[in-house]
Amino acid sequence: AAHLKTLGLPLGTPAMKTVVDMGAGDGANLAVFQEDYGMNGIGLTMSMDSAPHLEAMGARGLIGLRHSLAKALPFADGAFDLLHSRMSGLGFAGARAESRAERLKGVAALIFEWDRVVRPGGYLVQHGWMLSSPVTANWDRRFVEDEVKARIARGETASASALAEQEYFGFMNSTATHVLELARRLHWKTVFWQVSKRGSRIDFIFQKPYHRKRLAV
Repeated sequence: AAHLKTLGLPLGTPAMKTVVDMGAGDGANLAVFQEDYGMNGIGLTMSMDSAPHLEAMGARGLIGLRHSLAKALPFADGAFDLLHSRMSGLGFAGARAESRAERLKGVAALIFEWDRVVRPGGYLVQHGWMLSSPVTANWDRRFVEDEVKARIARGETASASALAEQEYFGFMNSTATHVLELARRLHWKTVFWQVSKRGSRIDFIFQKPYHRKRLAV
């Protein structure tokens, strides 16, 4: 939770009193929001075996909820001043997709949901989004293997491992580009954006606009 002190956001001020923590785990970050900054919030866990996480959050006096990211978030429009996600969140979006295109659609659907539940002027923070997390690695690997087989069948002579590396990091970078395009359409203000050199991790802070008549084309 040490990263929270480096965000540069007005945590705990009248402008930022409510938070939803996506992929809250045992509630460590949510506890900091509540205990150090006096914020009120709820933690969502996407784990299939969520009982230990929910019990840990309950023991800390936190509100936890298990929720599938394949469904709309169970909150009203503009319910939170801050949406926070660390090491997960978007990494789960579209994890069971049958194609890369479906995977990106899953990411887009979740980002639109994130935008919906954050109030105008609120913030969306993703810290350490590992584009191929332990949860999604098998699906990502399958996509890569399918593309490598197709390229070899077309007569490409590079080694399978070299082609796999190209495909993997190509997909990771295209995902990052996809997120930026969605942010542009939603008129989000970029407060912070960073992609690792090999494209395997994204960190960002966006601010939702106070006024938005329609989405950009």
